[in-house]
Amino acid sequence: GCMAKIADVIVNLTPRNLNKPFSYFLPDELSQVGVGWRVLVPFGSRTAEGFVVTVSEGNPEGLKAVLETLDDEPWFDQHMLELASWLSRYYLCSPADAMRLFIPGKAGVKSSTVYQASGGLTMEQQSYLAARRSIYRDVCDFLQENGPKTLPQLTGQFGSETEGALRLLVRQGLVHKEVTTRHTAKPQYRTDWRLAVSREEGEALLASLKGKPAQARLLEELLHRDRLTPDQMKELKISGATANSAAKAGWAVAEKVRLYRDSYSGDQCAVRQFNLTAQQQAVLAEIIPALTDGNHVSFLLHGVTGSGKTQVYIEAVTEARRQNRQAVILVPEIALTGQIVNRFKERFGDDVVVLHSRLSVGERYDTWQRLRSGEAGIVIGARSAIFAPVADPGIFIIDEEQEFTYKQEESPRYHTREVALRRGALAGAVVLMGSATPSVESYHLALQGKHRLLAMPDRIDGAFLPEVKIVDMREELKTGRRSVLSEPLAQLLTETVAKGEQAIVLLNRRGYSTFVMCRECGHVMSCRHCAVSLVYHASGGALRCHYCGG
Repeated sequence: GCMAKIADVIVNLTPRNLNKPFSYFLPDELSQVGVGWRVLVPFGSRTAEGFVVTVSEGNPEGLKAVLETLDDEPWFDQHMLELASWLSRYYLCSPADAMRLFIPGKAGVKSSTVYQASGGLTMEQQSYLAARRSIYRDVCDFLQENGPKTLPQLTGQFGSETEGALRLLVRQGLVHKEVTTRHTAKPQYRTDWRLAVSREEGEALLASLKGKPAQARLLEELLHRDRLTPDQMKELKISGATANSAAKAGWAVAEKVRLYRDSYSGDQCAVRQFNLTAQQQAVLAEIIPALTDGNHVSFLLHGVTGSGKTQVYIEAVTEARRQNRQAVILVPEIALTGQIVNRFKERFGDDVVVLHSRLSVGERYDTWQRLRSGEAGIVIGARSAIFAPVADPGIFIIDEEQEFTYKQEESPRYHTREVALRRGALAGAVVLMGSATPSVESYHLALQGKHRLLAMPDRIDGAFLPEVKIVDMREELKTGRRSVLSEPLAQLLTETVAKGEQAIVLLNRRGYSTFVMCRECGHVMSCRHCAVSLVYHASGGALRCHYCGG
């Protein structure tokens, strides 16, 4: 029989036993499809989304055809595919389960990507091009002359090295990517109001509006400031009805203005000048060179609460963005509501996208597209942000790396920190883990030299850490105190209340008593059969073992 291109496809369906790829042949019009593409394939009686994992020449007999592609270029790059295959081996899940993590959740949404040459080149960029192999100049010139092109069009022209060349050209700012999705929201408009008559006529009109105070106010405002936006109307409490009457009378007119999402421009963010502490500078002096080298290094930053870790993150991300590489910042779910996002937004504006569990699938998809196209360079999110499709990540930051919320509880049960370290290694990126109380594993690895240990032991401005006292209740007993509250605690509470301040006493569990301890020697009553401490039940005054029931 004749030969054709055969694609092995992992079908994105949930049954456990679908853990091997299925073969389909690629019709001629889909000959550009390669490894990493999302496609639609017939599967049984339905159409399913699938991910292409290999493409080879073979005999198409008896095979069904791939129906269509969902994007104009591969969704998975080489790193993502390697990461997915590692995930499925390491966490014992099916390849589909692993690959699904990289999809924002709306199967079958179509997108297309074009590459566009940037405007005039700086001297620096010209000399950069001159020093490179000719393929870089050729791609650049071709895009300058022929306008935006898709990846398949460029690969057809320049061969297999095109993708690597484009990645570098994008990093250097010589070319940029634009992604459009088929389901994208309709363009949004706002309605502004402005004068339909000349200023002189407007001023003459004022006198005639004596009996209509609302319209007079609208006219005064329009004479005063050219146009009114919906927000200003709201602020000035001018109703739509007032504006409509003015339009009927012929002296005001509504105008539709299209809203664009501000794409980030560096000058609109007020950069607060922070004076870095000596410790912050010392830590950055280790991180920045690693970023500039473009090698994979992992750091464990052990910084006490209040030592200014966030500022270190911001400086490191600034450096990654200077190199046109993207940054992924992972925070525990709860921290997404807090200061860290605001601090990054303040510094980087619209270059930051935030991924959290309350985004709708559509919003998540749009966010991912902004990252894929390079329109946004910084993603802050909880666990799942580690799978965001950043094309060229330069740094992964994991804040509070000891947090248990980084562990995914349902299958595939990955640990975000492990995935980040793996992804960093594949991308040649820096991984920065920060914590005031590092996990035992990370600290051990740092002591062994697997991570580089950085320390910031002091608070900013010489602020003190809270004082912690541990009181041995056996000693208290010897002095004859039988109270649950120790002497120092009772005294502190009394002083606090006397000052008119408040106190919080945290008990680490409810219930009567989870163990019974001898107050003389500290012996804990435990079960004869399984050596677990016995729990005291007030209802029958009995000691019971919660494991064997003895």
